[in-house]
Amino acid sequence: MAQSIFDAGRCFSHLSNINVKELIPSPITISRNIDHLYEEKKVDLLNLCSRMRSYCIICDFWTEKFTGLSYCGLALRHVTKDFKLLNYILGC
Repeated sequence: MAQSIFDAGRCFSHLSNINVKELIPSPITISRNIDHLYEEKKVDLLNLCSRMRSYCIICDFWTEKFTGLSYCGLALRHVTKDFKLLNYILGC
């Protein structure tokens, strides 16, 4: 039903390609798209790094005091030509 509503509204909008499966959450929304999203972001990050003159990869370890769980965070930092600091969290 929702797809029919979007299809009907398409003629009144500049957005001609609305997919209701991407808009309405379901229990499998993330699992359905996670592999594609990972590959897309991986390519974006590799392209970005190849254009950077320099960057720094930071590793941070910490322990959550209530549960005692230990974590490791990995981030990439880069300063642009106009001195803007960019942070990218790679993993946690």
